[in-house]
Amino acid sequence: MENFITTPTTNRGVENTSVYPVIVDWLTFSGHFQSFQEMIEFLGLTNSGLDFVERSPLWFHKYTITYNDEITLMLSQRDDYTMAAVNITGRGCRDIESFSDYSIDELICKVVSMSGFKFSRIDIAMDIIDNSFKIDTLVKATFKGNFTCRSKYNNVMHSSDDGIKGTSLYYGKDGSNCCINIYDKRAERKYKQSDMPNWTRIEIRLRHENAEGFCNQFAEGLDVGYLYTGLLNNYLRFVVNSSDTNKSRLKTAPYWQKLLSHSQRVKVFEPAGVEYDYSKFENYLFNTCGSSIATYLKTHTVDDLLNELSLRNIKLNPRQKILVENYINGIDFMVL
Repeated sequence: MENFITTPTTNRGVENTSVYPVIVDWLTFSGHFQSFQEMIEFLGLTNSGLDFVERSPLWFHKYTITYNDEITLMLSQRDDYTMAAVNITGRGCRDIESFSDYSIDELICKVVSMSGFKFSRIDIAMDIIDNSFKIDTLVKATFKGNFTCRSKYNNVMHSSDDGIKGTSLYYGKDGSNCCINIYDKRAERKYKQSDMPNWTRIEIRLRHENAEGFCNQFAEGLDVGYLYTGLLNNYLRFVVNSSDTNKSRLKTAPYWQKLLSHSQRVKVFEPAGVEYDYSKFENYLFNTCGSSIATYLKTHTVDDLLNELSLRNIKLNPRQKILVENYINGIDFMVL
């Protein structure tokens, strides 16, 4: 692996002012739909090329289809009442950003505007790709008790995979209405320290009324940074080292204050995009179009195929152009 490239990102023309971007990393909502096609249209994925397939039923719904378990649609009929749910994982959010007619911001506002629709989960994460901010600082502060948290539950977990060591910190229990998970994203993605700088993710997981409240306030026009920083500062705060047992009256630690000042300036959600590399491109080409390509080549020559591509003036989309550019420059992968 030679280089790690992150392309500049904006959210439908609105530039994010933070060096620590805030993204949506999970979204679950329910509502009334009559068919899966209607749900796909609602998500702006009609012309996306994403292939949804049937899978075993989930969450007490009778019918379920999914795209790679990243965007999952559930539907059931009870007498004359139709129930439906949409579950979008972190990778699914990247799919929405890359292939939907709507941004994540627009999709949230669209759900809020619909009568009878409700959010049951949203994860909001801030990525800190910065060598000056180290997760070990938070680990030491947690062990020393130099923090305040609305939940009494906290935990530090260490892991190792193929020699790559990672750390995760939890404040609040997973599954509760609010939980904060701070972890080494670089280690989770199995990047070595030589591949990229420190990458720490601070993820706020909101469920039920907390998820609903956040999305409603966002749809009313409040900045992402204002909401995110307010949540983070209200739930978890690291303080200066002191023997004082009343941590709530201590000053905020400078490294945490710096982080909060960055996040407060965020105006919109940052579209992180899909990780796009040659293997993903080849998987799509051969798994989705492979039989058509094979049929054509059994009845035509390779020169016929190249000639047809030339005559049709087929244009590359932005991701494909960067993929070609990376190939020419010998870069293994990129993140959009």
